[in-house]
Amino acid sequence: FAIIFTDPRSTAHHYYPGIPLHPTQIYFMINAVLMFFILQWIHNHRKFYGQVVSSFLMLYGVSRFLIEILRGDADRGVYFQDSISTGQIVMAGFFVAGLALYKWCQKRFPIT
Repeated sequence: FAIIFTDPRSTAHHYYPGIPLHPTQIYFMINAVLMFFILQWIHNHRKFYGQVVSSFLMLYGVSRFLIEILRGDADRGVYFQDSISTGQIVMAGFFVAGLALYKWCQKRFPIT
């Protein structure tokens, strides 16, 4: 399941001409739709204020981190012997921030 980018103005074509690539744009779209439904369910069943936002940060962090594995970010930077990209580092931060916010809001803003 792959796409070959043929538009010479495309970054993907510039770095990977003629190479089949995962269509991560489609994965991101599917991810956004799934996250909408998950977050809507969380909103309808929330136990404290801030649960939806913190859940978004965690869900987005994990899903984007996993999609970035397929994406390849040579043009955006890779670290630790090419094992992790800049996007993955940022998404790990999103997850940690979401988890901290979740715990903090859970204690301080219950819905009574």
